[in-house]
Amino acid sequence: MTLLPGGARSSAIYTLVLGLVVSLSVLAEIPATSLVHEGADKRDRALIDALHAFLPAYLKALDAPGVNIALSRRGEVVWEGAYGYADVAAKVPTSPDTVFRSGSMGKVYTGVAIMQLVERGVISLDDPINKHLPFEVKNPLGGGEITVFNLMVHTAGLAGDAAGSVFGDTRSLEETLREKYSRETQPMAGGLPTWTKPVGELRQYSNIGIATLGLIVARANPDKLNFSEFVERNIMQPLKMEYTQYPPAQSKAHVRPDIWERMSVGYNSQGDVWLPTPLVYFENYPAGGFVSVPRDHVRLFLALSNGGELDGARILKQESVDAMLTPQLEGELVHGTPRPGERQGLVWWLRDWDGPTKAFHHGGGHMYGWRTMGIAWPEFDTALVVAFNEWSALNAKNYTRPVEDFVESWLQSERPPRHELPQDIKNLAWKTSYLRGLLFVESYRLSLGIPQQLDLGDMKRLAGQAVAQTWQGDRPLWNKQAFLQGIEDMNGVEVSIQAVQDYARSGMQLSLEEAKRLYPHISSGAMRFGTLGGLLLAE
Repeated sequence: MTLLPGGARSSAIYTLVLGLVVSLSVLAEIPATSLVHEGADKRDRALIDALHAFLPAYLKALDAPGVNIALSRRGEVVWEGAYGYADVAAKVPTSPDTVFRSGSMGKVYTGVAIMQLVERGVISLDDPINKHLPFEVKNPLGGGEITVFNLMVHTAGLAGDAAGSVFGDTRSLEETLREKYSRETQPMAGGLPTWTKPVGELRQYSNIGIATLGLIVARANPDKLNFSEFVERNIMQPLKMEYTQYPPAQSKAHVRPDIWERMSVGYNSQGDVWLPTPLVYFENYPAGGFVSVPRDHVRLFLALSNGGELDGARILKQESVDAMLTPQLEGELVHGTPRPGERQGLVWWLRDWDGPTKAFHHGGGHMYGWRTMGIAWPEFDTALVVAFNEWSALNAKNYTRPVEDFVESWLQSERPPRHELPQDIKNLAWKTSYLRGLLFVESYRLSLGIPQQLDLGDMKRLAGQAVAQTWQGDRPLWNKQAFLQGIEDMNGVEVSIQAVQDYARSGMQLSLEEAKRLYPHISSGAMRFGTLGGLLLAE
């Protein structure tokens, strides 16, 4: 598909779109590509195989044309996948080299650029933004001066404006923002007011605010680069991103030819019809305007997960990375989050940040044609970038979250012990298995209140079918007879918390201290129904 150049009238664009309507029924099978990199180990390959089986089925269930994806682990890209079609009408399959349009994922590059200027001492997060702008910005609802920090965490009191979406080529960033700030209401997005709250009162996601940070980057950097040049020179090029660019407009006139020829067609589906989307420009382009392939964008996550450095190229200092990935807002300030438990860092979203599956991420969407997500799980040294070339304005679809949940659940299932096994405990396999037997009984009799004892014959059969996943040298950390002994011993304990605690203190065939030290290796997460009456959780 060839998109019309910038400045074409919207009526002509829609004529082109209607001429390219494609029915879902023309696609009988989904093309699939799985590119496994040399660094992938056995665990990686198990996850890769699972994703390679899951994604085609999910794409069909989602009724989306195509998706491409990259997975990194232990500091390197280990896999790229591509499924479906980059161009349905021409039947061009999606490939690992298929370029997506980022949407709001681009905000994180703007945030990193700001932190680079903070490191150079050019700006401060506490600076009033008017110190760096060619025009004055004032919130008419009050709250004081707007700072760079306010824009980094969306607390300037600004509303959103659909990234300043327009048909046709864009104005300069300065001209766009000067005009937006000159009036109190915007014609975009249903005429929402520009200002809705005083400064600092509430977090409200704002494309205008992030675009203003982009203008500050362009105005403040001592090299006199425009925003696109600064981001590409100081982030994308050092990280060796091959098919990635941050153009002022995502059109043929502004995108490198080698990138443009790899661009996917975006679709705004309507029921069982895939409609190619017209070319939508973002006047607020620093809020979401880069183009990339998944394996390139995931390198940003690799750099931040490594303290700001990747393959000898440093884009941020460790303290700057820490600041970006630290929750900045609490309580009532956090409003309109995409999912309960999300917290606001400096531009980045922080998910489950105090829990076992902590992740930093930012998703995006280019209206209406692409939905994207980049996410990293630091505790698992894993990152994922996924891009769909569809965003339906009519059909509610949860594009990326099921893929994220699939990977996160897999990572949890393969989590190694959180601590080194206490090698100073003698008969480690026996005592660990014995403790498992005690807790197995407790989880049924004490937690569920089942009055009957567990049948030893049944337990012998079940224990014979058990599979141990933790090994000590060349032997599994499992002893069937010790497990059955634990079953027998706990069967004889009265079903009450006090009786279980008394037994744990003086009756077990290992000490309570040993049990506490072994417990983290056989229990994780919040749903714990075997705790020796709570003693294993006590400090």
